[in-house]
Amino acid sequence: MKLRRLALLCVLFVACSGTEVEPRSGVWNYGGSDLATNTCDGVPPTDASGPFTLTVTAAGTFTINDEDFATEFECTYKGAEYECPNRAAGSFKPLDFLDATIFYEVSATGTILSESELDGTMLVKARCEGASCALAAEQSGYTPPCEYSYTFDATAQ
Repeated sequence: MKLRRLALLCVLFVACSGTEVEPRSGVWNYGGSDLATNTCDGVPPTDASGPFTLTVTAAGTFTINDEDFATEFECTYKGAEYECPNRAAGSFKPLDFLDATIFYEVSATGTILSESELDGTMLVKARCEGASCALAAEQSGYTPPCEYSYTFDATAQ
């Protein structure tokens, strides 16, 4: 019994000590996403499952790239926690003739469960600028300023 407690204490010490967990570089499989929160009204898009490339670029840093992305994005990690504060950002006009531009920012945070497993939450924040934002919201079904998040998981291949 004492040996069992000692083993459990050792496991808890490692889990709580902030031990660095480095994800494996290579091809990973994104498990898709599930909507978690939504203040935007409407039904926000989620990401389909599929492969992506994770590359450890330095101690505490990795990049993610996918054929669907315009550019790769960078994440940092410490212990088992990671964050990707600049996952994506941009703007668009919902209708060319409206004086309304939607701006969005996407970030991700999560946990590196092992060198071959991670999970996380993607957060999308949206805001509108222009005299016709109310009409743009009515037409699109979304009501900025707002945000939504979704959870996801991924495994190395």
